[in-house]
Amino acid sequence: MGAFDTYEAPARCPSCGDINYLGGQTKAFEPDFGEHFGRHFEPGAPQVVGYVPSNMIRERIWDGEWWRVRDRAEPRRIRLLADFDELVACLCGRPLAAILNLEYDDDARTLELRSIDALDAIEDDVAAQVDLASGEGVVPWTGDYRAFVAELEALVERPEQVRAQTLRRALHQHFDGYERWSVANADEPRVGWCRLQGEVRCEACGATRERARVLSLLGSEGAEPALGAGFSGGALRVGARLAVSLDWRERDEHRGPFLRLRHPLPADSLTLCGAPERWGCGCGAGRAALIVRFAVDDGGLVLEELTTRSLHTLDDLEGVDLAYASELLHPTARPREPVTREEAIRYLSYRWRLAPSARGG
Repeated sequence: MGAFDTYEAPARCPSCGDINYLGGQTKAFEPDFGEHFGRHFEPGAPQVVGYVPSNMIRERIWDGEWWRVRDRAEPRRIRLLADFDELVACLCGRPLAAILNLEYDDDARTLELRSIDALDAIEDDVAAQVDLASGEGVVPWTGDYRAFVAELEALVERPEQVRAQTLRRALHQHFDGYERWSVANADEPRVGWCRLQGEVRCEACGATRERARVLSLLGSEGAEPALGAGFSGGALRVGARLAVSLDWRERDEHRGPFLRLRHPLPADSLTLCGAPERWGCGCGAGRAALIVRFAVDDGGLVLEELTTRSLHTLDDLEGVDLAYASELLHPTARPREPVTREEAIRYLSYRWRLAPSARGG
């Protein structure tokens, strides 16, 4: 596993316009355990590959796994379809074919990821824009590597049109029933999870649209739900009321998977912040973190508003009461009790890559 290279770049969904921060692992660049391995490909950072990179598209099969899809490549460019197990759907439910747009320099023996294009994996003609695709997901694996390569060799000898049809068929198979991938169409969340649904406003640009996101409410099995006894999960729309016990608000303690960032809490509100996700608003503000605002009254909590916020500095946590950090608060992850507020803020700063506060705090 240590020989894998990684990659990441933003790509706009062709359907809803959201920006997905697509990334994953690959062995397409022939990593080894010697000099060239564990590289991270991102725009603006050419990586030495240790071979003549144009060989990747001169050969019909590259490294015994990657096969030529279209015949004609662009000058100094290699367009590589991400590994099938790295292909995902946008939150809107649209299946995405992630194509890595690479620029090579044979003299320097480098490859640079210039961008990632996100195509509609079902509706777009993906094959017409791909030079190389992985054989996994296209050729059935039987446990016999020689048989696998033999099938790939037979495939690349077929006409370009047949190869394109083969790739289309594999993408359809991979995303079969993709509509179910949308959170809005998902089954009722299991105990300990909450699906939040309604009009969600981007705090950067003000754009609103119907969204559905899922948050965990339990830090560990048997723990009291983060929002208090009486609600252990389910679907909530903006305006929903929760009749929960709020005695915990008076105690300066973390709640389930959430770090408490301030005490005392405001008397009439409760604000939760989810972790930054792998998507963001189409305005380009950055990765979105879900902000969940509840009104507090004698009867419990009312889901008042859902927004997304792009977190860049510690100042962007202004107004947040509880921040999601399950890795730090899970019983097997923490070395001792309790996690202090200072530790919590240091953890969020590191984990979420937040710059220091402009106020010097």
